[in-house]
Amino acid sequence: MSTSELLIDNFGRRIRKLRVSLLDNCNFRCTYCMPTNPKFMHKSKWLEPSELFRIVSIISSLGIEEVRLTGGEPTLRNDLCEIASALSALNIKKLALTTNGFLLGRHLKGLADTRCKNINVSLDSLDQETFSRIAMRDGFQETMDSILKSIEMGFNVKLNMVVMKGINDHEIPHFVTFAEKTGTEVRFLELMKIGHASSTQSSLFVSAQTIEDIISQSSIITPEPSEPDATASLYRTNKGGRIGIIAPVTRSFCATCSRWRLSPDGHLKACLMNEGGVSLRGLSEQDIVQECIKALELKPFKGRRETSEMMHAIGG
Repeated sequence: MSTSELLIDNFGRRIRKLRVSLLDNCNFRCTYCMPTNPKFMHKSKWLEPSELFRIVSIISSLGIEEVRLTGGEPTLRNDLCEIASALSALNIKKLALTTNGFLLGRHLKGLADTRCKNINVSLDSLDQETFSRIAMRDGFQETMDSILKSIEMGFNVKLNMVVMKGINDHEIPHFVTFAEKTGTEVRFLELMKIGHASSTQSSLFVSAQTIEDIISQSSIITPEPSEPDATASLYRTNKGGRIGIIAPVTRSFCATCSRWRLSPDGHLKACLMNEGGVSLRGLSEQDIVQECIKALELKPFKGRRETSEMMHAIGG
C-alpha cells in the first residue's frame, strides 16, 4: 500500500492537509475568536521544535502533502523561522502560514529562506477604526505594512475576512478592489458558531449567497476551478481580481474535508467542530502511526454545527 492510500477514512476521504498550531496565545482579541481575558496554554506545554518536527515528519510520511502553521498567533513564537526551516526539509508540496500579520514583518526575512512561501493574513477590515474595534487593539498600520511587504518580497499572499453583519459587511466591495489592485486573493468567510462567537453568530451572520450578491452589484464574477477538497469557491472578477468564498455553514464541505489539526501540545484533532483527539507527544514512530490510524475513525462524515471550544485554541 502506498503512503497516499494510508490516510483514507471510512468515507473515502483522503487526509492530505495538516494544520499545525504552534501556540494558542494571540496578541489580538478578535471579538468572534476569544473572550477579552482568555486563558492560554503555558509555553512549557508547547512542543519543542525538534519534537514538533519529529511528529509532523512521521504524519507527513503517511501521505500529508500540505502543512500550514497556525495559532493562536504563530508569529509570537521566536522560533517560528527555525520551525519553518526544519519543516522545509519534508517531502511535501506546500508549506504555509496563517497569521494576523501584526508581527509578520520581523519574520519575513527568515521565512524567505524557507519553503514557506504561502502566507494567509486574517484581515477583517481595511478601515483603521473598524479594525481596532474587531481586534480590540490598534495594529492596522503594522498589519497593512506587513501585507504589502510580503507582496513586495514575492510571497503568495491571501487575505481572510470574516464577514459580520453591521460591522464590516459594507467593506466587501473595498476588499474586492484591494484584490484587484494588489494581486492578492481575498477570501470571505462565513461566521461559524465556535466558542466565543456562538452567542452572537446568529445576529452577525452573513451567508455566502449574500456575499456573492453584494459583490455582483459592482463586479462581474466568473467561477474558477479549484481542488476537489478546497474550502473556498474561487472566482475571478471582470477586473482580474481573485476572490474566494468559504461557506462552512451554508455550503458544508465536510464530505470532502482532507484536514487534520495538531495542537501546540501534540494532540491530533480530526475535526474542527468535534472535541477530542489523540495525543502523539512522546510516542514512538510506530505508536504515532497507530494513533493516526485511530484518528481516521474520529473524523465524522459531518461535523457538528457548533462547538464550545475557542477558535484560538483549536487552530481554526
